[in-house]
Amino acid sequence: MPKICLLHIGTTKTGTTSLQHSLDRNRKILYAAGYEMLSNKLRKGNSDYLLALSQSKRNSHSDIENVYRKFISKSKSNIIITSERFSTIGSMDKYFFKRTFDFISSCDLEIKVILYVRNQKNWILSDYIQDVKGGGTYSLEQFVKISLEKEPDKYDLYKLICSLRNLGANLVVKPYLTDTRKKSDMAYSFYKNIPNFNSSLRKLVKRIRRKNSLRPSKSAIDEIIIFNKLFRRKFDEKIDANSKLQKAFKQVVFAISEIYESQEPLQLSKDLEKQIEVIYREGNDELCNEFENLSQILKI
Repeated sequence: MPKICLLHIGTTKTGTTSLQHSLDRNRKILYAAGYEMLSNKLRKGNSDYLLALSQSKRNSHSDIENVYRKFISKSKSNIIITSERFSTIGSMDKYFFKRTFDFISSCDLEIKVILYVRNQKNWILSDYIQDVKGGGTYSLEQFVKISLEKEPDKYDLYKLICSLRNLGANLVVKPYLTDTRKKSDMAYSFYKNIPNFNSSLRKLVKRIRRKNSLRPSKSAIDEIIIFNKLFRRKFDEKIDANSKLQKAFKQVVFAISEIYESQEPLQLSKDLEKQIEVIYREGNDELCNEFENLSQILKI
């Protein structure tokens, strides 16, 4: 019987960072259930983004493939691979998933894909907040306009799922319920979808605090944009190469968010919501017809 590769592909802004921290912290329990991941030293972090990049046509890199091939050949366990980059690149590159599946299959692994999805309105709004926290200076209206004009495929869940299904993927599609249930535990949902990861093992999973749990209010976003324009832009070229600068700017963003935490939350206007709905409603309806569990978040 072939080993399984549990391939978690995102999407972005569905608790992926917290999940990856949870998986990393619970390696021993995963191993007891018959699953392994590459070490963070080999992955250059706690996700498999380098493998995702290596499958992109513009970033083909056999050295990274060889690292994975060597690890997989030595391991007697099933393998977990996780990065939201898989869904991001796959939504833009129509041959990406075929290359990825071909590589994983060549390692004698049977692939099971897990995909978490959320409504595009919440997704784009969350992307905007992340953009501003990372130094962005666009208004919400500008960001939505650019996103819908330049990268609408990034948010096209129907197109993404169709491309996976056309390749015959063993696909599990789950709703990201945090938008409707604030206490929803995405990591726990993921563990429930791991074959042979029984309830007694799930009880042993060490819980972690959610990452990025503080969501800036409208006033906080306005203040962070001013800060980005006045100060952060001066350091753009140095931030990526300097971890101390990265940490300092994150602390400023968090402090501003805390100051305005209790004020009016940032929301899409009715006009922006309608623009998003027009583009994705038909595809969402198709997905709701096929996946009953998605209707609570995708039905518009």
